[in-house]
Amino acid sequence: MGSIGTSDASKALMRAIELDSTSVNRLARHEGLLRCAERLAADGKKSEAIGIYDQLRGLDDAAHQVRGGALRGAILTRGKDGVELLRENLRNKDYIMFSAAVQASHEMEGGGVTEVLTDGLEGLDADNQILIILALGRRGDAAAVPALSRLAKSGDKGVRIAAIKALPDIGDASAASVLLELISDSDGEISKTAQEAFAALTGEEVDAVVIAMLKGGDTNTQLKALDLIGRRRMTKSIPDLLKAAAEADPTVRRAALREVAEMGSSKELPLLFDLFMDSNEPQVIGASGQAAIAICMRADNPQSYSDKLIELFAKARKPQKRVLLHMLSATGGPKALETVRKAVDDGEEGVYRDAIRALSTWRSADAAPHMLVLAKKLTDQNEKTLCLRGYLGFASRTSLPADQRLSMCRQVEGVIERNEEKKLLLGALGNIDSTEALSMIMPYLDEPATQREASMGALAIAERLLKGRDSSRYASKLIKPLEKVIKVTTDAKTAKRAKGLLKQAQSKAK
Repeated sequence: MGSIGTSDASKALMRAIELDSTSVNRLARHEGLLRCAERLAADGKKSEAIGIYDQLRGLDDAAHQVRGGALRGAILTRGKDGVELLRENLRNKDYIMFSAAVQASHEMEGGGVTEVLTDGLEGLDADNQILIILALGRRGDAAAVPALSRLAKSGDKGVRIAAIKALPDIGDASAASVLLELISDSDGEISKTAQEAFAALTGEEVDAVVIAMLKGGDTNTQLKALDLIGRRRMTKSIPDLLKAAAEADPTVRRAALREVAEMGSSKELPLLFDLFMDSNEPQVIGASGQAAIAICMRADNPQSYSDKLIELFAKARKPQKRVLLHMLSATGGPKALETVRKAVDDGEEGVYRDAIRALSTWRSADAAPHMLVLAKKLTDQNEKTLCLRGYLGFASRTSLPADQRLSMCRQVEGVIERNEEKKLLLGALGNIDSTEALSMIMPYLDEPATQREASMGALAIAERLLKGRDSSRYASKLIKPLEKVIKVTTDAKTAKRAKGLLKQAQSKAK
């Protein structure tokens, strides 16, 4: 009957309700009438629909969803006249009817609705206020900003947070001032919410407010502005960031350069390089260098910047040279490698060790031979270990062929002396799927200082080989090494793992 939705259908349902007061079919009849009212309203018979809605919303024995749905229908079907019914029910003590009225406002148009909602905020408890606030945010009407701003400043914390979050949903620049004020609120959660809300505001007017903050003399305000610039991705502000980096408080400089690193492009590099080369402050030199290399590394071909970095290195002072070495390591390339290698040979105090570190973190393995040469000739043990760590780091890169990595390990084995260096070698060997690598590991099982690392490396190789397609080919060669691990290890878990692998090897070797 409800789906038929005609006047006759609705009258029949009304008579059924009058004749039968039992509760068995009450809900079905009420819902049928709701469908009738919807159909009648759609067909232009609004007065009939409103009559049904008004009757249903006034029934004390009707289900919540019936009364709430009827109120929604009654408000919306009345059109402009529904605003007064909305106003009336924003004071309804029945939360179901109150929330139904607020939900209806989502579908209503006109500034009068916003006015009724904002007027209705006063005197309500927190939960009801929050529901209206959400509705105002959804409407996006700038007329709600004054009321939301008042609620955002004081009162229940939950209401304040809801109001703050609703302001950027409205998207009006007039909310900027109150959000800026609340960023300094003593309550950390309020401050953070306001900061996030301000970052979500759109428009050049808001950007202008942030830039004005950055240009002010107060350090805390400038730092807040820099945070907002980053959150808002204000790429047009980069010239202002570079100016702040050149003139402002050291803390502001570093923060400004971090934002340049995040948002800058190649067109900012000349100014960044000038700042980098001219500065006498180590922190600014480091921050500007990091910003420059971050921009370089976002390029399709970072190596294309190596020539510029080499040019700068040739005329740089010591503090800049130390940073440039790591920048060259990041971009890479044959010319850059040669420049860094010469910096090691020059032995300039405070520079050559940075050159060693730069070689150890080189992007490509063509730096490895230089690290090996250095490891053989250096007398300082710490520097030698640094070179070995870098060299064996290259030997651990699985992107290189296993044969090449094994050869690298063989070449360096004669240089290894200290236990720390032996463990580095074992770490590299343990990543090579080869019985030859396993053979190189075996002697270290006899040394108490390296027994654990040797066991782990041996088991890692055996496990991978036994999982491979040619496991039966390698199985027999794994039996003795696994037996030795079981014999020497003092760790129960290692022994259990080795025994499991030994059983697999023996099974596949048959």
